[in-house]
Amino acid sequence: MKLRAVLSAPALHFLLLGALLHGGEQWWQARQLPEPIVVSADDRARLRRDWRAETGRWPTAAELAASEQRWLDEEVLLAEALRLGLDRSDPVVRQRLLQNLRFALVDEVIDEPALLDQAQALRMPEQDLVVRRRLIQRMEQRLLQDVRIDEAELRRYVARHAGRYAGGGQLDYRQIYFSRDRPGGDAAAQAGQALARLRAGAEPAGQGDPLLVADRAASAEQLQRRYGAAFAQALEQAAVGDWIGPLETVYGWHLLQLRGRIAAPAPDFETLRQRAAYAWLAEQEPALLRQRLRPLRQRYGLTEAGRS
Repeated sequence: MKLRAVLSAPALHFLLLGALLHGGEQWWQARQLPEPIVVSADDRARLRRDWRAETGRWPTAAELAASEQRWLDEEVLLAEALRLGLDRSDPVVRQRLLQNLRFALVDEVIDEPALLDQAQALRMPEQDLVVRRRLIQRMEQRLLQDVRIDEAELRRYVARHAGRYAGGGQLDYRQIYFSRDRPGGDAAAQAGQALARLRAGAEPAGQGDPLLVADRAASAEQLQRRYGAAFAQALEQAAVGDWIGPLETVYGWHLLQLRGRIAAPAPDFETLRQRAAYAWLAEQEPALLRQRLRPLRQRYGLTEAGRS
């Protein structure tokens, strides 16, 4: 009687119900845990072969380790994209999977949900390279979508890269040009003689041949595009007031005098804000992505198998 009274007590019923609920919760959580991502010996061998195919040599141990980490990150992003159902909700992925299956099952009439179920059963999202790349990119975007750029940090970034955004300074110069086809023979020798006269104090006027492009201030990049790298580099390294040369270009021979250097103007932050923000994001994204991948890497275990 005492035992029956104990078994029928309401308190015991609550204990039994709590145990059942706790056990059910543990069972449900176990079902929700993702399957660990494993780097197998076959995966490692494939990564080595891929490296050799792309570079023509076998990877070093450090290069192989870095390649493995990139592959693991992509596997994590892909697994999370599939867990979130992006293979069904993303219109590009959805259309690609449906198109592939309809091509394979041309004689069968199957509705879209059933086709997408088949795509999952066949592991098409993991194996189709276009779908795989798209899902990885979508997950990268989701992880970084709330990144905000601090105004002060962006201004510091522009200040650190002032040359990039203000453009380079300019070189104020003049030149004397000797055409390859000028009368009197060797243009290079004539240019050398003229250089000696200039350095001795002769006036530049009347020496050389007419040049279609007038002397003016130009950036080193502009000079390189017009006359070549050697021309621009020589003028950059010249001392103000000195005559240098003869320098050969596709046009002929040139004597140059650097008259001065014009500093680049300070960058206008408001006009370049958006361009600088894109550049800042491009530089910061790898580190931000690694940081935001850490919880996902832990979620998917990332155990390794087959390491020698």
